[in-house]
Amino acid sequence: VPETVAMASAAATASASATVSVATRSRVSPSRARRRVASRPSSASPSRKSVVASAISGPPRSSGPPPAALVVGHDAEETRATADAVSRALAVRVVCLLHDDTEATSRGGLCPSGSRLKCEPGPFPGCWRLVGGSAEDAAVCGADPTAGLVTSLGFSCVLCVVGIAREPCLGEDYSGAKTTRAGKRAAVVSGVPTIVACVPTTSQNAPVDGARDALEKVLQTMRLNDVFSREGPSNSPRSHFPFPQKDRWASLGTRAFPWPDENMAVSFMADARDASDFAAKDCWSLGNSAEFFVGQASNDGDASDDASTRYTYDARSLRRSLREAFRDGDVFVCVTAPPKWSKEKNGFAACRPGVLWRQERVAAEFGPPGSFRSETLALEDDRDRNRNENDAFGRTLPLNTLGDSLGCAGSGTGDARFVRQLATERLVAENGRYVASQNDEDERRLRDRAPPRGSAPSFFVVGGGVVVADECAGGDVDAVFRKGGGAAAVTTHQTWPAGHPFFMTQDAQLESLRSCGETGLPLWLTEEDE
Repeated sequence: VPETVAMASAAATASASATVSVATRSRVSPSRARRRVASRPSSASPSRKSVVASAISGPPRSSGPPPAALVVGHDAEETRATADAVSRALAVRVVCLLHDDTEATSRGGLCPSGSRLKCEPGPFPGCWRLVGGSAEDAAVCGADPTAGLVTSLGFSCVLCVVGIAREPCLGEDYSGAKTTRAGKRAAVVSGVPTIVACVPTTSQNAPVDGARDALEKVLQTMRLNDVFSREGPSNSPRSHFPFPQKDRWASLGTRAFPWPDENMAVSFMADARDASDFAAKDCWSLGNSAEFFVGQASNDGDASDDASTRYTYDARSLRRSLREAFRDGDVFVCVTAPPKWSKEKNGFAACRPGVLWRQERVAAEFGPPGSFRSETLALEDDRDRNRNENDAFGRTLPLNTLGDSLGCAGSGTGDARFVRQLATERLVAENGRYVASQNDEDERRLRDRAPPRGSAPSFFVVGGGVVVADECAGGDVDAVFRKGGGAAAVTTHQTWPAGHPFFMTQDAQLESLRSCGETGLPLWLTEEDE
């Protein structure tokens, strides 16, 4: 009881203090187009963790739930091996949650609200199975800090690992991949550091031992440099006050992230709530203020002598912000390794998403199944997929196979292929010229594929499409497909959509590409906070 009283007293004191600070803020009214200059950002500004901790009085607590890491996977034996690697790297207890990989859950996604998913003991100690659940379901049910599996077992989740999965998560594939969606969901729901590990293949025979070694090395590096706490999470359950400012979009309107002009600032801030309303007086609902700054970036990065210039942080400070965001679950890490990756030969690469997407995903059928016209068009579709080398507007690209189970991805024979340039074909067609060689066969096929206006296909046949992968410096596709044996790509992904207050600024995103000269890992993972 005394502890409860002390905490309530401290919370009341913090509330009163925060209320006073709110009352002294002045709201910029659209009718008073006046530029307000915010103070220079300070490295001593309060963080989420310090604000939450300030509400608790007395000596630090020496006891609490023991830490544990969560591993989400679907194959029991491989998940067990991954759990062993996580345990060796971090020296913490590991809780495993298996999800189904049936046709019903193959598309991933969350189950409908109100669904009841059975949680039953798994095939080995420390493992449970979520019956009928997808990877995202397992991430939520395992990592939720209020009633998830780890919490229900009496532990504090300090890390979530999703994988190792056999799934392409490179380039644009990342946005739709089940593995990365589950990792993002775990970070959003729990606020704990999250890592996704995968091999870019759909072949169930491709080895994953190399990717597991790469994951273990990354975790060992994190532990060595105290990238995240193994004693307890810093932001789980998530705290929404105050918004994290440094190198985030929440700092929009400050000297670190100024508005480009006053008109835009005044227009955008017109709907900002007044300091006198109820929510602003309630410190627990306080996000950020309605103050704003309009200015220009300084050439030398020093704004101490000019109140109208933007303040910029140095590279080390940006890397510190990346570590803070990782601890808060506001960025997560994706490790993608070729099937035959070896730490002795291949190494790591700090990457950004590469240039990869898929075109020609759909074939249209205009007749009933089994009809002459339907079967004829299906055969011609197959021929089309093999005739790109005759396309006058094709682009020669390197021939790579995602997840070559017989060797490292990218260790092909040096052959090349043509990829149709669909945009060029459309422009040529609009100008009344034919793309293919104008013979009778091509004209007949064009007529068959052009039904009367307003006619819809009877069926759509959805396939994997044609992969378009082009060169991109620092791209994860380029790193994994490197000829002679690809590297393990380590990519820093944002948890939140662009423009969200917790989204990292461009300077911080760029700094995530700086690599350690010794290991190739992102430098922000390989150094300690000062």
